[in-house]
Amino acid sequence: MFLQYKFPIEPSRAQHARLASILQLQRNLYNDALQNRRAAFQRGVHLTYEDDTKSLPAYRMANRQHTALPWGINNWTLRCVDTAMTRYRDRLTANPNAGFPRFRSEERWRSFGVHGVRGCVIADGYLTVDGIVGKLRMRMHRPLPADARIARLTFTRRARQWHVAILIDCKVGDQEHKKPGSACGLDLGIEQLASLSDGSLFDDTPRKTTQSSALRRAYRALARCQKDSRRSKKLRERQDRASQRVINLRSTRLHQISAAITNRFETIVVEDLALKQFPRPTRTRRPSDGVGAIAIRENGQVLAEPRPKRLLEMRGGLENLDSRISGFSA
Repeated sequence: MFLQYKFPIEPSRAQHARLASILQLQRNLYNDALQNRRAAFQRGVHLTYEDDTKSLPAYRMANRQHTALPWGINNWTLRCVDTAMTRYRDRLTANPNAGFPRFRSEERWRSFGVHGVRGCVIADGYLTVDGIVGKLRMRMHRPLPADARIARLTFTRRARQWHVAILIDCKVGDQEHKKPGSACGLDLGIEQLASLSDGSLFDDTPRKTTQSSALRRAYRALARCQKDSRRSKKLRERQDRASQRVINLRSTRLHQISAAITNRFETIVVEDLALKQFPRPTRTRRPSDGVGAIAIRENGQVLAEPRPKRLLEMRGGLENLDSRISGFSA
């Protein structure tokens, strides 16, 4: 089972500059590889990820700064190019006039990763990866599983703050639920995020917090400043920090709701609906487009993975839930 842990890191000034330079190098590699794919596509030649990796040694020799980096960093970037081209071909089947993948500017390239991690050590709150920046201090707010194997690392910069996402492969056996035989029906909606068959309601109305107020102030200040000025860059970073805090609060709330539902019931029946087709409510503080309900379903599937057949999708309405649930829980 693959799990991802995200931790903030606290690099020194030299490490911060080193991470920024690696990020810039991978952005250039992405744009160069995408330009090569684009030129080949216009000639009618179909290139694959294997073709990109074959030309990677020559690219590294032409750009000497890449030779000091592990091969896994460049492979991660090339996989991003391959994913973008795969999605582009899928869009072409639906729309012949679909646009080509865009090149990435500095504002639209925030991450780089290490595919196939080697020489990675996590000890005493420090992360060490050969060929990158040495020992990086991490704020590990929760420990990794003892038998975890690191499969991939992703470094992300957002508003001068760096995070590392650690993808691990661990063995999770079948776990016995605290309440065996318990079952409920889950109705995902718009005005009420989630409604259970026992009458429990979960509201997704955002509350007024200091983070949302800071985000509004950052937007107003950014609208008043001159475009492309030094102040606009600082205010954009402040806006990104405030936006990330709001995103973290909302993500935490959705995870708490998913965990509360899966911990109370062993079997959960969810109606199979296209949530994006729901009409948006007119008198709400924040019109919802079903993103919260989709996140609840995805989080429930992740939490139910160690225990098979806990989250069931059912077509049709959720009327007479008691009789249907009794059939699933038998």
